Amino acid sequence: MSIEVITGPMFSGKTEELVRLCKRVLYAKQRLRIYQPSRDTRTRASISSRNGSRLDAIVVENAEALWNDYYVAQATEGVDVVAIDEAQFFDSYLPWVCAMMSPRVRVIVAGLDLDYRGLPFGPMPQIMAMADSVRKLTGVCMRCHSEKGTRTQRLIAGKPAPFHGPLIMIGDDEYEVRCARCHEIDYPPTDVMREYWAGETNRT
Repeated sequence: MSIEVITGPMFSGKTEELVRLCKRVLYAKQRLRIYQPSRDTRTRASISSRNGSRLDAIVVENAEALWNDYYVAQATEGVDVVAIDEAQFFDSYLPWVCAMMSPRVRVIVAGLDLDYRGLPFGPMPQIMAMADSVRKLTGVCMRCHSEKGTRTQRLIAGKPAPFHGPLIMIGDDEYEVRCARCHEIDYPPTDVMREYWAGETNRT
């Protein structure tokens, strides 16, 4: 089958597109399972787009729990399509799970490609590298109003969050879409960034 990725910054319509694809799957009377990480506390047991569309989802603690649920469901009732929302919140086991499922089912993954610092987020880089197709969505930059919003800007009291702030903060109030030019972050010295890209810094 296949792995399909829908990615981009916050407010770019990722979940809306995931919901649209899932509704087509249901219309085709295919057997669908939708998964959501327990870390995403904004909605529970459902995926919901900003236009109000909502579908029931299975909340799982981690990628292993997702695999276990899928394995049982496939053996008992059958599964045709697996949809995973907010994939960036899963652990590093998720790419393996997607690889194991994809020969038998269509896997649709939605998630942020970059964190608020503009760096690759969680397991998304590996999944994107394995994917048969990647759809990168953009938003409208909240500063210059261009349609090249590819970054998620985190704000604390109206100011850009520091580089070494917490990686995950659930909620919409402290975030907005920015283009690469308008994205602001207090980057550390060049040698620290060089170590990060060389894989010498292990930050989860």
